[in-house]
Amino acid sequence: MSICDLDLSRSPNMAETEEARAASPPVQYATLEESNDFFATHVKTFEWRWRLFFEPLPVIPLLPRPISIGVQSCRDARYRCDGRFRFRENFAYFCYTLGGVGGFRYKDTEYRTTAGQGFLVQISDLNMSYYYPPESDETWSYFVCEFAGEAAMSMMNGLVQHYGPIFTLAPDTAILRRLMALAGPPYAIMHPHPVDASELTIELLLALAASGRAQEKNDAAMDLVKRAMQIIGETDGSELNVEELARRVGVSRERLSRVFRARLDRSPHQVILEQKIHDSCILLKDTTMTVKEISAKIGYSDYTNFIRVFRQVMQTTPNQFRRQGSVVRLGRFGLL
Repeated sequence: MSICDLDLSRSPNMAETEEARAASPPVQYATLEESNDFFATHVKTFEWRWRLFFEPLPVIPLLPRPISIGVQSCRDARYRCDGRFRFRENFAYFCYTLGGVGGFRYKDTEYRTTAGQGFLVQISDLNMSYYYPPESDETWSYFVCEFAGEAAMSMMNGLVQHYGPIFTLAPDTAILRRLMALAGPPYAIMHPHPVDASELTIELLLALAASGRAQEKNDAAMDLVKRAMQIIGETDGSELNVEELARRVGVSRERLSRVFRARLDRSPHQVILEQKIHDSCILLKDTTMTVKEISAKIGYSDYTNFIRVFRQVMQTTPNQFRRQGSVVRLGRFGLL
C-alpha cells in the first residue's frame, strides 16, 4: 500500500461520538496567557544539541516542506508538551528516540518510545501529549522533524489514521542518515530549492509508510501463528499434518512453513510433533492405555517409530515417563 492508497479524508482530530462526549468533557485549547506561561517553563526543561531551520526559496504553499530538524535531550520530570498549548501552530511533528525512553499519549493510549521508535502527530492535536516519563532516570535524546504544507498534512493524517501514531525505523534508514548528516551549529538556517525541500519531507513520509506496512505484515504473520497454534492444541494429533493445518488456516504449506520458521524458529511439522508427544504424555499419566495403543491414537502407525521420537523429544522412554515423568516438563516447548 502506498500513501496514495490511504483514505486521507479523515483527521486524527475527528469529532468524537456523542457517547464519548458524554463520558468525558472535550479538551479545550489553552488561553493565550496559559500558553505563554507554559512556554516560559517548557523551554527550561530541555536543550537543543543542534537545530536547522529550512527557508525554501521561493515558497510554494501546497508543496510538503520541512520547517526544522534537530536533536533535543531532556532529563527533567517537568518536560511535557500538550497539543492544547500549541493552538497557534499548524505543522506535523515527528519525534524519533535516539536514546533513553520517551513518553507519548494519543487519545486514551499511553506509549513508551525506545531507541528506533518515533511518534507522528499534528503538533496542535488536542488528543496528544509527549513528555519525559516519570519512572525514567536516564536522559531521553530524540531527533525531531517539523514539516508543513497541505499535502504533507494530508499524508500525515492518512498515515496516523491507518497505522496509528507509533512507527519504527532502523537507525540506518536512508532518510534518517540524510537528515542527520545536516547537523551543524545550533540554530542554523538553510535555503534549499522548494523541490529539494519537498523531497526530504516526502522521503520521510514514505519511510514511515513502509515501516507501517512492514509492521502490518508482521502482525498478520503473528495472527497466522496464533491461529495455527490454537488448531494444533485443539485437534487430535492423529488427524493433523502440515498440509491439513495449512488448509485450515487458509495459506499454502510453503507460506505456513516460512512464517513458522521466522516467528518460532521451528517448522510446523516440529510443532505438531511436539504437540503429539504432549498428548501422549497426558495419556501415559491419566489412562491405563498401553504404549502401543497410545502410539496409534496420536497417529503413529509404526509403534517403534513413536518410541524413537518420544525418546528424542523427552530424553526418556514412554514407560519410564509413565513411572517417573511429569507433564509440567513440557512447558519448555513453549506450547503450554
